[in-house]
Amino acid sequence: MDVKLFRDKDTGKSRGFCFLAYEDQRSTILAVDNFNGSEICGRTLKVNHVKDFKIPKEYLEIDEDENIDAKMYKPSGPDGRGWG
Repeated sequence: MDVKLFRDKDTGKSRGFCFLAYEDQRSTILAVDNFNGSEICGRTLKVNHVKDFKIPKEYLEIDEDENIDAKMYKPSGPDGRGWG
């Protein structure tokens, strides 16, 4: 549902890590299980769950004219119940 890719401020190149948010807990668990330790372009991926995740600001600021259901962000969270 969301990706936060971190880039170097000076060069604009990827810093080599990102945060992904999935629609449900099952997808999150499968991603960690299937991608952790796999190799891409000679680099080994390290995939973990995030303990404290902050919801992106753009999902917290909803205009009255916008469709709330289309914009609402619901990360799975550790309990799988989501947010909102």
